[in-house]
Amino acid sequence: MKSERISKNQVRFTLNRADLKARQLKITDLSYGSEKAKALFDDMMLQAAAEFGFDMTKHPIMIEAIPISEDSLMITMTQVRSHEDLLALFRSNVPGAEMGPEEVDQRIRPQEEAPEEPQTTETVMVYTFESFDTVLDAARTVSPDLRLRNQLYHDEETGAYHLLVQFQRQTRTLRYVLTALTEYASDVSREPLRIAYIREHDHLSVHARALQKLAAMETQ
Repeated sequence: MKSERISKNQVRFTLNRADLKARQLKITDLSYGSEKAKALFDDMMLQAAAEFGFDMTKHPIMIEAIPISEDSLMITMTQVRSHEDLLALFRSNVPGAEMGPEEVDQRIRPQEEAPEEPQTTETVMVYTFESFDTVLDAARTVSPDLRLRNQLYHDEETGAYHLLVQFQRQTRTLRYVLTALTEYASDVSREPLRIAYIREHDHLSVHARALQKLAAMETQ
């Protein structure tokens, strides 16, 4: 397993076919929360500490895994020292990398005529959180694989954060998520004027899949 330190708070690992075979690991096994993934990440943190003196136990860790081919993988571990670092990391992503499956599908088929679908009404809800730490706590209750459109806005005058959630129909999973968010939010609203004001005046911190990205953070 090749490792390299690419910045003061980032280490990159490259695993080839032999590395994956030695661990009896497939790329598809690296779903968030699996025992094999956790064992691999633990080994990476130990290797980063031994080779670079990189202590990953003091701050949250963002892990990005990118398949290079069918049998090789590149994993970047980033130490997040503040919420500004985290938001800057999200903004630096390659365009399209933060989009959900339904958004990516529209990108890769721009010339195809979309099939006609029944008209559905989209529901938009805004959850207000008093601090970024509260947003993190709420995000940890959901899965990084969640299929849900959402954006995070920051009111720079009051310091509050607003999570805008959009959906067309409720499922059992979605009802659980909406209920969980309510436990952490100081206010929940569907008022169109309030939502329009937030979109117009507040700072857009994470423009897609905000909950999923925050949920994928590894906290030691």
